[in-house]
Amino acid sequence: MKIINTRLHGIFDYIISFVLLLPFIVDYRSTSSDTVALASLGGLIFLFSIMTDYDFGLIKLIPMKVHFVFDIIAALLLATSPWLFRLENYLNWPAIVGGIYLVIIFLSSAEPYKITRKDLDITSHPQERT
Repeated sequence: MKIINTRLHGIFDYIISFVLLLPFIVDYRSTSSDTVALASLGGLIFLFSIMTDYDFGLIKLIPMKVHFVFDIIAALLLATSPWLFRLENYLNWPAIVGGIYLVIIFLSSAEPYKITRKDLDITSHPQERT
């Protein structure tokens, strides 16, 4: 069941990119390869989000289904990053963020939720709306 609409998915995209960019922004070992790798992935997620055709996309070039493919690749990279890249300065929080990101992706819908007149009609009974 897809319970996350494209608007909420967009919010999660920007939050995850900010979490990955935060160590670089606050200058926490910003010259280490660990921080640069995570910040690069966060920057890519941010750029991809800006270019996606959804509620929080600014340029709207990339279809949502292509965005999901990129999201899955990014989440899998994050989830396996402590083992693939041997992150020395970060424990397992990138793997946890990657796991959460995968859950968000699989619970997200590619279609935006559209409010219809039926949704706004509070005078009829729920049985009559079908």
